[in-house]
Amino acid sequence: MRIIIGALAFCALMTQPALADASDDPRDLSVIGKWKLTSVLDYAEIASLDERGARKLVGKIASISEASFKLGTRVCEDPDLSAEWVEPELHLRDQVHASAENLRLPNPVTVIDLTCTIAYVRDSDHLVILWKGVLFDTVRVKADATGKKARQPQPRPAGKAEPDKVQRALMPFEAP
Repeated sequence: MRIIIGALAFCALMTQPALADASDDPRDLSVIGKWKLTSVLDYAEIASLDERGARKLVGKIASISEASFKLGTRVCEDPDLSAEWVEPELHLRDQVHASAENLRLPNPVTVIDLTCTIAYVRDSDHLVILWKGVLFDTVRVKADATGKKARQPQPRPAGKAEPDKVQRALMPFEAP
């Protein structure tokens, strides 16, 4: 009887780490995809990009996959993709030498290790990517049903609407 109980206990202990490893993957694969740099949010105290160089990257696409992180001509192979929750102000001050004030990050925030840089997850469609000391706001580039990159909505120019009047859109057959 003792042998059976011992064998069962041994089997339970041997399978426990395998179960824990399968469910405790520290990687965050939700960031895999293409991300458009939309604006410069802030700079670290020491940055290798100046304001002009940072502005040139706005509009570029960063690509994150399990195999690489790509931005411009730079390719970082085998990104770690490990994730941890941090308090944004402390993490940015200690690790990046920047402030979280202008970044609109949740608290706590998930920070993803991309091997050659890091990304903060604002939400499922927005990241803040640190690149060469510059913190960029990014938006996920969505693909349409054919797998092609879908057009991103563009802001409409402000009209001359009067606040108290409702403007009606003209139908195609109506003259202005």
